[in-house]
Amino acid sequence: MADYMDLNSVEEIHRIYSDINEQKALVAKLPGLRAQYEDLVNELYEISPADSRTGEEISNQALEVGKELAAAIHASSRIQQLEEELMRYGIQQPAEQAA
Repeated sequence: MADYMDLNSVEEIHRIYSDINEQKALVAKLPGLRAQYEDLVNELYEISPADSRTGEEISNQALEVGKELAAAIHASSRIQQLEEELMRYGIQQPAEQAA
């Protein structure tokens, strides 16, 4: 284990850990986002074309939640990528450290 690491490397490690935590927060929201998106889409089917304002509002909400849902779905693979980036600095997964 290295006793010294330059400040830029520490800043990069901090950025990676921060990003991992953001991605984990997205993953934690996944079940709620799926349910919310499903509810909004179901509401769209119940709106009359004459009620265009409500249709626009609900579809806009569905788009926003859908984008967040897509990001949450992608978050697990992003976490793996970030963990691999940490390996450049000699930071290993617990199972790899024991091996």
